[in-house]
Amino acid sequence: MEEIFAKCNEASAFLKLLANPNRLMVLCCLQDQRRNVTELTQMTGLPQAATSTQLSLLREAGLVDCEIKHRERVYYINDPRVVETIRLLHKFFCTPENNAD
Repeated sequence: MEEIFAKCNEASAFLKLLANPNRLMVLCCLQDQRRNVTELTQMTGLPQAATSTQLSLLREAGLVDCEIKHRERVYYINDPRVVETIRLLHKFFCTPENNAD
């Protein structure tokens, strides 16, 4: 039972990171390809400072990472659990057959 409780805590922490709408938008934008902060800012409509803050939190948690190309950082999803979770959320909330609106 202790092991299950530990896994529940791990899952809860993971879901808390995804539960923020701004972080979720950033991750959705990174789902298909690597992007820099400027691209993410334009896609999400968030201010650059807010985008950078969310990316820092996601990097610290190990969910995203970046590589430096020339003088810019290009971000990408670094955790396969994020890819699968975003894919599932997209299926549930963004596809016409599952959208009740």
